[in-house]
Amino acid sequence: DIVCTETEYQSLCGLMRLAGITDLFSGGLFTIFAPSNDAFQAALQSLGQTVDMQDPGVITNILLQHVVWGSAVYSKDLVCDMTVPMSNGDDNTITCKDDDFFVGGPGNDVDAFPGIVSADIDACNGVIHIIDGVLLP
Repeated sequence: DIVCTETEYQSLCGLMRLAGITDLFSGGLFTIFAPSNDAFQAALQSLGQTVDMQDPGVITNILLQHVVWGSAVYSKDLVCDMTVPMSNGDDNTITCKDDDFFVGGPGNDVDAFPGIVSADIDACNGVIHIIDGVLLP
């Protein structure tokens, strides 16, 4: 609900609805690395897609690259160079520079991993971290 009530994250909410995965967040623990509207639009354009996607399978795989099921991973749990198993079966990698954390999927350039710009936003059954890019499978 938090993602869908914030205007800045309407693209994420809309894509979750399109992919039919919003109900999955109603039970159990989760962690979401949530990109902003601008981050999603830039990534989708680079993939030749739009927010009103024609290929829900592509969108579902990308969205699940942003979700950890069964665990609320807070910033205190993050360690430089750790891997985090994501819901699509891929692993994301956490990197550090100075006091900042970055996260990337297998399709992200390691030198341009999205940064975590706001961490530890509590949801009723999980946690959300705002990132400034999209995680690519």
